[in-house]
Amino acid sequence: MIYSTYLKSKGCDVFVAPDGAVAIEKAAWLCPDVIVMDLAMPRVDGWAATARLKSSSWTRRIPIIVLSAVQMAGETARAAGCDAFVAKPCLPDMLWWHVRALLEDRTS
Repeated sequence: MIYSTYLKSKGCDVFVAPDGAVAIEKAAWLCPDVIVMDLAMPRVDGWAATARLKSSSWTRRIPIIVLSAVQMAGETARAAGCDAFVAKPCLPDMLWWHVRALLEDRTS
């Protein structure tokens, strides 16, 4: 919730999903500019959700930032298709930096 509140304070529209299955559904119909994905989620974990989003023609171009307390998961998250990995705990400013960097890459 801290990261959600912080991104809202920066002017972002934030949509939250309670699990990976709902995240996949929401991403398909909302087409967000960027997705912040946790790895430890019920039903469908973040690795599987990221892989499914990146394999779909509808969502593959949406940048995904994995934000996770699993410190050593960077390589496996990238293998699943994430565009950036941020280890928790991190300051909200660090996440905001990654969001802006990925959005700038999309517009370049």
